[in-house]
Amino acid sequence: MLNEKEMSVGERLKQARVTHKPALTQKDVSDRSGISQSVISDLERGKIQGTTKMIELAASVNVNALWLSSGHGEMRSPETERLTEIQRLSHAIQKLDLTKEQVERLVNMAIAEASKMAFEQQR
Repeated sequence: MLNEKEMSVGERLKQARVTHKPALTQKDVSDRSGISQSVISDLERGKIQGTTKMIELAASVNVNALWLSSGHGEMRSPETERLTEIQRLSHAIQKLDLTKEQVERLVNMAIAEASKMAFEQQR
């Protein structure tokens, strides 16, 4: 079996996609990254060797961009997952063209819902 540095970008992408919790489809990665599903498929099949949107692609599967592009470093860590979630959120906000007020309203709603869920779990 190849070590991560010997794997292609596409092989590392597929590994990241299928080991994500929950596992992601190519369509999921496409939706999360803004990269077409055909490009993701071409990467995984080795038809193309990279993309200029490596940061977005790494964020979509919650992995370190350096690891995805070269195999160096950790695939996932708590810090990487936190940062990639922030990148994904930023991408979604831009994609939806939300105003600052709309984002603040959504954040407040999410905090209220999370607090309610935490309270219910403690019962």
